[in-house]
Amino acid sequence: VNFDKLITNYGALAFVDAAGTADANNFHWQGTNHLYDGTLIIGNDTNAIFMDVFNADKTLTFADDTIQTITSTDSITTTSAYIDNVGLGIRVTQTTKVYTDTAKANFILYKYDITNTSGSDILGLMVSMYLDWDVEPNYATNQGGADTINHAYWQYNVSNPNLLFGMMRLPTNTAVIGFELVNNPTYIYPNAGWVHSELWGLMNSGTVNIGNTPDDWASLLTVAQFDLPASGTRTEYFAIFGVDTTQVSIDSLARTINRIVTDVRDIPKPKVSLPVSYSLTQNYPNPFNPATTIDFNLPQASLVKLD
Repeated sequence: VNFDKLITNYGALAFVDAAGTADANNFHWQGTNHLYDGTLIIGNDTNAIFMDVFNADKTLTFADDTIQTITSTDSITTTSAYIDNVGLGIRVTQTTKVYTDTAKANFILYKYDITNTSGSDILGLMVSMYLDWDVEPNYATNQGGADTINHAYWQYNVSNPNLLFGMMRLPTNTAVIGFELVNNPTYIYPNAGWVHSELWGLMNSGTVNIGNTPDDWASLLTVAQFDLPASGTRTEYFAIFGVDTTQVSIDSLARTINRIVTDVRDIPKPKVSLPVSYSLTQNYPNPFNPATTIDFNLPQASLVKLD
């Protein structure tokens, strides 16, 4: 497998200890960790945002289930759940899937079932994924990029622009609200974390901004805004990836992910059974009516003539 990915049951997509040291398995890709911190973000107002990132915002969620793991011959699936601690009344069930097949080991799939447990409608919810990539060898010389056709957004180090780390909303033809390459010296350093009013402003920007100079950046992908009725559930899908584009293009990666995205959706693929022989059924109604229907089956596409 090309990488190891840390999984949590409280909304975080990475772990950083109190001393500011990132876990070595946050996104350990081909021998090196490239992810400093990250989280799913949900909210509907500056004062009603929950996430788990940096020391300042590690009390906004509660774990609501242990991490359950299922290992198969080609993949590892986990499920867990957490609830918000900001008074919204939301429970998030997280399902992840990572493949042991090296042809698919460039990414991990995330499914989030967002359920309203408050007893009332929740209006104007927004969902974002935030990843503070520190692409080695130097986090201060990162830049960003985007494929707005496949809705893939990434960071890279200027020393190797072919090695990309990023995220996609799934399916990749699903529109997003916006993407911001967040300048950490501007938004994060001054307060050792997010100012929620500034975060909310970026989530609502509605633009794609990938920056233009090397610096310490993070990625903020905002995918949806919606009303969630009482007891209702909204499901969102993401992929987090690392890829060497000298080996696999972003377009090829997106097509691979789209082909298998039903694995994390748990939607069975429809099965179509073709006839094995020719058959002709009785017409209906009888031919003394103004019109009649004749059904027939063919085992392969053919020209048909009825006499």
